[in-house]
Amino acid sequence: MRALWHVAVVVVALADSNGSIEDLPTEQLPGAILGWLRKNGGFLSEKLEIQNSEYGYTIMARSNIDTGEQLLVVPDSCILQVEEEDDWSVNTCALTKKLLDEWKRGASSHFYPYVEYVRRQPSGSLPATWSDAGKSMFRKMLQKSDDSVDWIEWEIYEKECLPKGDPVTQHAIVQTIQRGFDTYLIPIFDLLSHTSDLGAVNVDANWTEMGLVANASQPIKEGSQVQFNYWMYNSHWKWSPIYVERQGTTETFADFGFVEDYPQRWSLRSDVPGKNLVWFQVSRNSGEGPLKVNFIPSSARDYKMPKDAHQVISDELGRLLELAPKLRAEERNIPEAEFLQILKYHHAALAACAAALTQFPEDDRTGDRRPRRSWRPSNSKAEL
Repeated sequence: MRALWHVAVVVVALADSNGSIEDLPTEQLPGAILGWLRKNGGFLSEKLEIQNSEYGYTIMARSNIDTGEQLLVVPDSCILQVEEEDDWSVNTCALTKKLLDEWKRGASSHFYPYVEYVRRQPSGSLPATWSDAGKSMFRKMLQKSDDSVDWIEWEIYEKECLPKGDPVTQHAIVQTIQRGFDTYLIPIFDLLSHTSDLGAVNVDANWTEMGLVANASQPIKEGSQVQFNYWMYNSHWKWSPIYVERQGTTETFADFGFVEDYPQRWSLRSDVPGKNLVWFQVSRNSGEGPLKVNFIPSSARDYKMPKDAHQVISDELGRLLELAPKLRAEERNIPEAEFLQILKYHHAALAACAAALTQFPEDDRTGDRRPRRSWRPSNSKAEL
């Protein structure tokens, strides 16, 4: 799935592309994919267009769109898919192998415009594929047992479902994780921008006899992006609010390769038996205004923070502050792109913990009462 580009700066508006795919520059491939999709019965609303920004491709509204309007149809014949199993690793490996097979077929592949576009995407965007120095430093940013750096090693290579050491295979794994939906790779739909603000999600997708059909879930103004939360997907498009709110800034960075915009969700581990999650969400209403903190997931109103929550957040802030000089000392040893991403994550985590401590309810420093909800996304769909 494509990364979050919360500010779209338009460079080129793409149209259908004709001609030989292999001769097309990469920036014209999304147009070729759209042409291929339409030839196979697919549909993209005339009120939408694929645009290129300084950050990547996104789908924008060319004119106002009403709730319920059809936005996109991706025929089943245009979706790369495998049979779903109960094991995530098995599904990931199977879909990766499917993608590799289509790459090998080259121009003879039915999916050629799409898989060629995917093949040309940059490598190394996920922490799990960084340099040893980059992985080592980011690993220090994480809490113990967090697999954000080592998931490819633990979930793919150690289970021997795909070979280790082949850069093409690793590139396919990364693209499957970033762009895929469990057992599906869905052309055009994977260009949607991610938003962590559940109230800003403006697309609703469902399986039909035609394939995947996406409609507007709320009005979309001209010039706005079509936005989706990447964690809202499951095989039946019946997303779990609790699951979505548990997937925070760290998880999004690990799977999609970017530090998301506000609101950001953070989960810290507590040592209290049976209460092992200190959860909070930070948001900024607009621009550079002050951060606001919400300590109660809207999807789990019975949630109560562990008694040591304040101490856990304080300890995490102290640990992150101690890492600052070490990060700067390692700057020369870490590739620039990786270092800048680590720095961005570090700044976000520091700001989040500092805001949480500042706004932590006094009565809850001993865990005697539930924390107050100080902020909640407007029109949030995360309800139970």
